[in-house]
Amino acid sequence: MNDTLPTNDNPGTPPAESKDEFDYDSLLNEYEQGKTAPPPTPAPDPAVRQLIKEFKPIAEVAQAHLNSEAKTQEQELVKQAISTVKEDESASNVPDGLVEAHLNLQYIRNPEFKTAFETRDKNPTAWNAALVNARESLMADLGQISKISDRDDTAAALAAVRGTSQTEIDDADKVDPKELFKMSDQDFAEYKRNLGS
Repeated sequence: MNDTLPTNDNPGTPPAESKDEFDYDSLLNEYEQGKTAPPPTPAPDPAVRQLIKEFKPIAEVAQAHLNSEAKTQEQELVKQAISTVKEDESASNVPDGLVEAHLNLQYIRNPEFKTAFETRDKNPTAWNAALVNARESLMADLGQISKISDRDDTAAALAAVRGTSQTEIDDADKVDPKELFKMSDQDFAEYKRNLGS
């Protein structure tokens, strides 16, 4: 029988430590050293620095050109959108600035319009539909403004009529137009002053 196996009478002896056993302390020390000591950074190459310095103005010119092209493309896109909205006869007389402002407002407030704009290259049909909806929205808003304006005009006309008495209208009818042409400048001025009283 094996001496290391326990028996009922003999509890046995623990096995002897082998020399190949793992040293956890040394592993932990290596880990801590690697953790605290950052790897050394290589010194920058002077040739690379010079290359970056020489390339920087070229990159700035290229970026300015790209920005200019992007702005031109954006302006062209806005013109196309405005002309699409104004294709309908009902919107043809609306100023371009007002259409552009309405489209900007749609982009800010309407998530469907924003999505259609951002995916216009992939789905031009949705973009055109969004522009048609924007036109309808614009015309509805302008219709509301027109109703307010009509009410103001009507109120102003009623106020003007209410301020005029019927006798003033009758007195104005009594003067023969031929007599007005015969009046001197002073007489005509006096006649005009008397009309308002």
